[in-house]
Amino acid sequence: MAEEKKEDYWKLLAKKQKEEIDRLKRKSSKGNDIWPIMAIILSIFLVAAIFGAGYFAMQYSNVNSSYQSLKTSFETLESQKDSLLLEKDSLTSQINTLNGKVTDLESENSQLSSQVTDLEKDLDDAKKEKEDALKEKDTEIEDLNAEIASLNNSIERYEAWIEQYKATIDALNEQLGETTEEMSDLEDILAQCIGCGICCVDIEAYGDPVYDGGTNSTAQLYDLYICFDTECTTCGGSYCSTSCCGPCSCYPYFCCPYIRIRFKVVYDLDTDTFSETVLSWYWYH
Repeated sequence: MAEEKKEDYWKLLAKKQKEEIDRLKRKSSKGNDIWPIMAIILSIFLVAAIFGAGYFAMQYSNVNSSYQSLKTSFETLESQKDSLLLEKDSLTSQINTLNGKVTDLESENSQLSSQVTDLEKDLDDAKKEKEDALKEKDTEIEDLNAEIASLNNSIERYEAWIEQYKATIDALNEQLGETTEEMSDLEDILAQCIGCGICCVDIEAYGDPVYDGGTNSTAQLYDLYICFDTECTTCGGSYCSTSCCGPCSCYPYFCCPYIRIRFKVVYDLDTDTFSETVLSWYWYH
């Protein structure tokens, strides 16, 4: 639009200049000498006006172009402003959401810190309980070791006694052939039933030990049980008949043929020796 106005302006200006020159020519042809000078002066002003108008038109064009550019930029900025406002609202909402999450995380962190404190206290308590339990176990182990040592000593003594009991049985076997008729019956029983199978041999203390201050010795009665198989009747012989209905077992749950031999063991504290004496025997069938 500005270019069209500028072109019309130049055409109108050229037309007026031509008309003015023609008018001056007509007056000059009539013999008036001042008009040529006036024409020159007017031409100079006209040229100056033309250049001024051109300069003005150029400045107007530049200003108008700058205005249009600024207007376009302003419209673009207005459009970007709306977009930026929307983005600002979105970011503000996100910031509020993140602030809420930060608050939740701080609360959770506080709770976890409290739980950690509780767990550390529980751990310390558990360590103390464990230490106390270990001390108690150490005490129990010491007591057990003492008991084991005592049992080992007892086992050594029992092993020595067992050897003595074996010797007692051997001595008993020797006595069976040299004693009264009652002992001969015991020998016959053993001779008839020993081949049927011995279930077990057991020794039980009878009564309490008795200390004799005069001899500095201790006497203890023992019962030696020899239990035979319930099928002893298959061997024959008058002593092997039985009506036992239960399984073979030893004292105190007898349900099988057995012999009980009671003997006394005397332990001399001065010489640390044992002596045995057979007192009686009993045959159950």
